[in-house]
Amino acid sequence: MPTLSNSESSVAEFSPSARWSFGRQVCPQRFPANFADMCQFLVGHANTQQVHVIVRYDGRIDATHLQRALRMVVVAEPILGCRFVEHWYRPYWQRRDDHESMDLCTVVESVYPERELAEFLEAEMDPRVDPMIHVRVIRGDRDTLCYKMNHVAGDAPSLMKIIAMVSKNYLQGRTGPDVAPTVNLRSRDHSEVIRHFPISHRLRVIGSFLANQRKTRNLWLLKADQVGERRDGGHYYIRRLEPDVGVAAAKLAKRKRTTMTVVMLAVLYRTLRRHIGVTGEEGLGVGTTVDHRNYLPAKERELSPVANLSGPSRMFVPLPADASLEQVVEVINEQFKRSHKQRLLGLNYPGVILAMPVIRWLLLPVPFGWVHRLLKWGTRSQLRGLVRACGLANAGEMAPLFPEFDGVKVVDALATVSIYRAAGMGFFMSQFNGAVTISLGATESLAKPEVCELILDGISQELCSLEESSRPMPSASTEVPGQ
Repeated sequence: MPTLSNSESSVAEFSPSARWSFGRQVCPQRFPANFADMCQFLVGHANTQQVHVIVRYDGRIDATHLQRALRMVVVAEPILGCRFVEHWYRPYWQRRDDHESMDLCTVVESVYPERELAEFLEAEMDPRVDPMIHVRVIRGDRDTLCYKMNHVAGDAPSLMKIIAMVSKNYLQGRTGPDVAPTVNLRSRDHSEVIRHFPISHRLRVIGSFLANQRKTRNLWLLKADQVGERRDGGHYYIRRLEPDVGVAAAKLAKRKRTTMTVVMLAVLYRTLRRHIGVTGEEGLGVGTTVDHRNYLPAKERELSPVANLSGPSRMFVPLPADASLEQVVEVINEQFKRSHKQRLLGLNYPGVILAMPVIRWLLLPVPFGWVHRLLKWGTRSQLRGLVRACGLANAGEMAPLFPEFDGVKVVDALATVSIYRAAGMGFFMSQFNGAVTISLGATESLAKPEVCELILDGISQELCSLEESSRPMPSASTEVPGQ
């Protein structure tokens, strides 16, 4: 495998042409857009379809090395160096004409770094025009770095894997010669997962999908004065909680033999019951995302890092508004355990069904343009209504993703997902050294700013009360008064 060496006196710029000339022997100019890609593109009218990770350092990093490390990842994962072509019959990925020179990493000096960060977070990415990934280094007294990836190319776990690859390339470039990356040309959709399932399991997945569609899913009802008209200009609402809160939630999870995700779903459920109305009687739904890479054999889980291989798993909580947090945890945990035991957790997702060989064959004659128009027409009333589906995704502990760069340490990191315009209200949880951060992206058409802040206040209060209840009670005094 060819290598590029660095000069001892200066850092040589990574040469993409050398990598791409190596890749041209096997890397085509076009890639077919799979059903997962198309599904993500189709729902772009409901949210901004982008994922972010924000990293704060205690000093300044080498942006030249970062740019080179990022470009090596784009070579290894060719889809990141493509644009999405919205063809009327079958969309496809086209290698960009400027893939060797496109600016993947920009550095901005700012006396107001938080304002610059907010503008970068809220700027939308167009998969038909913009790069699939972009990194902004915002320089104030210290560096703040923001990774921004288009969801049409990959999910939140994909971005986490990209960050790990960037970190590895950065450190290797500092200590030795660059090694030309292996170009990944594997399938990028749920067919990677489905092919490992026997026929009996595939039938159970289809049955679970059909059963899920029969249930009422959107059960949270906002009031007319909680929703505005504007479907653009959305904002991120971010709430950071202290490590003690995370410790208290982890203790409850351990006591109930469950996960932090289940506890946080229960917290979200109780908060929404206090602040949002409900509709339906079967049960109130909350959801979370499941990484379907976990269904792959262990040796294959890292072979297709950039893909949309996640899907929502919905829980239905048939409990009254005054149910205790522990009661809600038990109900959600039981559903998690049952789905996990049946190997159906998160698989009642349309992207999984569309990856089934028979269904893929049946859909081949249907033009993409027809589906796009039909979906817009069918969801028009829902997008303008007051009913919301609510869920929370958990990125987990992020500290291991970020090694020390030349003595510069990471002091905080958090993740956000899309800005939602309507229908779905998605919360994102991440942790850094135990400190919990909750984020929500929304336009006024989803919920007014004061409603978003009210919900995050409610989540904070719920978690803080959990932390207070976990404190040991002071022991009674045995001293005699007056002595």
